[in-house]
Order: sequence, then structure tokens, then C-alpha cells
Amino acid sequence: MGLNILNSAVMELAKANPDGIKNSDAAKYLGLQSDYGGFKDYLSYSILGILMKEARMERNEKKRHIAKSE
Repeated sequence: MGLNILNSAVMELAKANPDGIKNSDAAKYLGLQSDYGGFKDYLSYSILGILMKEARMERNEKKRHIAKSE
């Protein structure tokens, strides 16, 4: 259930930004940043990866993630 909420939040952020979002945008604007062990923004990378695997999002040449219509 939690993963579905996170996926939906990232999709809504991407839909609100038609030029696409960067991983850092998702982490920053959705409060997903972490300083644990010097690693940050891995959660948002994972969510973007899931959405691309599900063909709900694609990454363009500018490394921005674009929401596909559902």
C-alpha cells in the first residue's frame, strides 16, 4: 500500500511538470531525501525505476522522467 502511494505521488509530480522531473526533484519535493550513510535519493531512484519498468514513465535524453498517459 505504501509503495502505491509513493508511486502515485511521483506520477502526480511528473504530470504537473510536462518537461519532466529529475530524480533530485522527486526526492526534494516529495521529502524523500536521506543522509543515511552518505547515500541520498536512492528511494526516489527506485520508484522511478519501477514506474519505467511498468511503462508508466520514460526517461528522455536530458535525463528527465516524463509521465506517460495512463
